[in-house]
Amino acid sequence: MAQSLAFAKACDALRAAQERPLSRDGGYDRSAIMALAVALARKERAKKPRAAWGTLMSMALKFAWSQAKVRRGIGAH
Repeated sequence: MAQSLAFAKACDALRAAQERPLSRDGGYDRSAIMALAVALARKERAKKPRAAWGTLMSMALKFAWSQAKVRRGIGAH
């Protein structure tokens, strides 16, 4: 029960983080990118509690930065 509650909270936090723009004023919003990465890592950790936090954050940061670059590119056109 506690694991499913943690997963639900992580999903809510991820939705909130995904709503934030990842770029502003022609640059990247590093705070929003980090918030997205942390939310992604927490969601994955809720699914796989034994996963190493460093590994989860590494994958989440790569994904968050790629999303920022894609979204910034779309906004530029």
